[in-house]
Amino acid sequence: LFRSFMLLFVVALSVLMMPLLGLLLSGNYVKYVGMIVQGLLVFALPAWLVEQYYRRSHREQVWRLRWSDARYDHLPRLVALMLAAMCASLLLESAMSLFPVPKIFASMEEQMTLEYEALLGEQRLMGRILIYIATIVVAPLGEELFFRGGVQGWLLCRLRNPHVAVWITALLFSAMHMQWSGFPSRLLLGGVIGYVALYRGLWVAILFHVVNNAMTFVLESFELELGLGWGFAVVLVLVGLLVKEMKQETSATSSINDLKDEE
Repeated sequence: LFRSFMLLFVVALSVLMMPLLGLLLSGNYVKYVGMIVQGLLVFALPAWLVEQYYRRSHREQVWRLRWSDARYDHLPRLVALMLAAMCASLLLESAMSLFPVPKIFASMEEQMTLEYEALLGEQRLMGRILIYIATIVVAPLGEELFFRGGVQGWLLCRLRNPHVAVWITALLFSAMHMQWSGFPSRLLLGGVIGYVALYRGLWVAILFHVVNNAMTFVLESFELELGLGWGFAVVLVLVGLLVKEMKQETSATSSINDLKDEE
């Protein structure tokens, strides 16, 4: 499975690079092409190198690329968790907008806002296609391979404490985006995706991130917002789902260990 994935990754990279380089040389889509290249080379490639190192030297898998933990009966809970996480993220962003941005982050916040509005305002067809590829496909793939695959996987190998690994990774994931108003929401989302990767595998985490980015992009495009009135209830639902998910996983693991002890 791992070799098949890497072969597919190399083929996809090769197929994409030629037209992307052509667009880059044209000068019209430099920013969008750079976003795609960044996702593939800055995030996915280092994560692959970490995986290779640990697989060969430590005989441990850092990436947990498995479909065996993804079952159809998990789908309703994953969908509910995804919707709750998105609503909670929107709630936190709305709450952060009520507070002034510290001066040290003001210029960076303004720059990030302008860049994001420019992405949403892109009208050229090729530009929008490149934005969709960069934000909905390449960014989730690269970021999840790097953070949940490389960073969280490495922390799990070293710390053996899944909760510490999940939240350290979520903290780094949120800090990487360098946005004051979006820090709490990305921290929460990073934690949720971290537990999805932990209990359902990296492939499901990547799909979770893809769908989240796609739906967020749609919501932002239509300027849909979540009010603060009922948002706190969503946070409680999200916490409840996570606790239930962890409890079921712990119970299943305990049952397996009990059976092994009896044998």
